[in-house]
Parts: sequence; structure tokens; C-alpha cells
Amino acid sequence: MQRSTLLFLAVCRFSTLGAQSLEIKTAGNEKLLGLWSHERLEAAPYAVWFKKNYDAYEPEKVKIKKLRKTKDLFDSVTLFMGTWCGDSKREAPRFIKCMEELSFNLNRLKIICVDRTFQNYKQSPGREESGQNIHRVPTFIFHKNGDEIGRIVESPKESLEVDMLKLVTGGNYMPNYEGVVLLNQLLTDNGVGYIIENKLNILDQLRTVVSSKYELNTYGLVLFSSFQLADAGIIYELNKLLFPNESLPYFSLGRFEAISGDIELARVDLEQALELAPDNEDIKAYLDKIQEP
Repeated sequence: MQRSTLLFLAVCRFSTLGAQSLEIKTAGNEKLLGLWSHERLEAAPYAVWFKKNYDAYEPEKVKIKKLRKTKDLFDSVTLFMGTWCGDSKREAPRFIKCMEELSFNLNRLKIICVDRTFQNYKQSPGREESGQNIHRVPTFIFHKNGDEIGRIVESPKESLEVDMLKLVTGGNYMPNYEGVVLLNQLLTDNGVGYIIENKLNILDQLRTVVSSKYELNTYGLVLFSSFQLADAGIIYELNKLLFPNESLPYFSLGRFEAISGDIELARVDLEQALELAPDNEDIKAYLDKIQEP
């Protein structure tokens, strides 16, 4: 199962690596992928949600006035988003309206649209997201002289204007999903072996910042679909330990183990997932699938 499934994932990954942009049109389900300008979002069919959210948003005038005095503290922004994503549809038009209020040159706003399919999860055809820790969209990354000075992830903590002010003025701004920030830094600086060796201490830290079973689950899937298998495995394991009474972490870990070829471990975790959610048809179907000869 491991070889055939991983081969399937590899074949289904973007076959146009290096391409800057794609537009995929299926019946009532259009999406942009890769590098696009804000003008494309403002045109059909995306204009339906763009114009609605743009027109409805009123930037905070006092905060905008303060931001005008600080806009030299950043010189470009990269926006990772999904045209399929409700949070992106809400926040991207609001952000662009704020940037216009600041008289920010929108040519210095780079928009990267990512996918949602399992094999290309949170990825773009040109892999611009690689090494950027893009696990939620939208993600707004602010730069000065090419260096990241901060980011807003998925949604602002207070408002776009307040969050931007804190971020660009060095107000110790921490984006949403602090658990992923911590783990990504540990993986980058120390590697997966360090997390495995220090799992219990790291779990204690995660318990203070991770409140949802979905936070690390999504991060694990991003790593999994990028073929960072060892990293994904420990993230799924940590999520199971953080939420031992929830079926989702066991299901995700079991699916990962099955695709990685460890059917026995997969069966144990999937059976535990089913015990916690006995009516879940997806878990039942996956258990039946891995037990096929």
C-alpha cells in the first residue's frame, strides 16, 4: 500500500511545477492557483465575493491615520490565499481596501493562490509557499528590504488595522496558531529528532497555546502533502497526545500510518478513532479499505 499510495500522491502533484499561474474551471467551482494580481480577484467570477466584502468594510480611520505614519516600516507584502477559502474571501478584500487607504502601491502586493486538494494542500504550482510555513490562509507576510518583519495568519486578532500597527511597530505581535509557530521553529532549528527526544516537555508547552484539535491536524497535513513524512508523523502523534478523547487526531494519524505502510499501527489508531466516533462512516470506510487483501 505504501509504494502505490505514495506514487499516486506524487503523480497527482502539480505537473506544471515552475508555472506562475493557473485557473481551473469546473462547473460552479472556479479557482485560481499561483501568482495573480488583485485585478483578477476584482473580475468575474471572483468579483461576486470580492466586491461584496470590499464594499461592506469600513477601515478604522484613526488607525489608518497612524498606519500612514508607519508605512515606511514595510515595503512589500505577500498574501497567500485560496479563492475557495471563506476566510480569504473575507479578509483579502478588506486588506486591499486598507492598503488603498494607505496609498500603498499595490504592485508591491504579491498574491499567491494555493490549492486545497489532498496532494497539493496549501501549495501553489510554482511552490512559492515552500519554506514559508503556510498552514492557514489567508496569510499576510510583511517585508522590509526583503526580510519578513511579521505576519497575520487567517484572521486578525483584533482588526487588520490594529494588528498591522502592532506588527510593523514592533509591538510583540504573535499571529494566530502559536503552537504551529513553536513547532515550525523547532523543526527548522533542531530537526524532528529533537522533538521526538523532548516530546513530553514540548507537550507541556503546547498545552498552554493549542486549544483546538484542528490546529496541529492542519499543520500535519501540510507537511504530509509536502512529503515531509517524519515531520508530519510527529505532529500527528503530538496532536493525539494533546486530544486523547477526540477521534480526529487518531483518524489522521491512522491514515498517515496506512499511507506510509504501517498497517498494524494504522489499524490500532483507526480502531481507537472509531471507538470515539462509532457512527463516523469515513473511519469505517478507511478501516475496511486497509483490511482488504
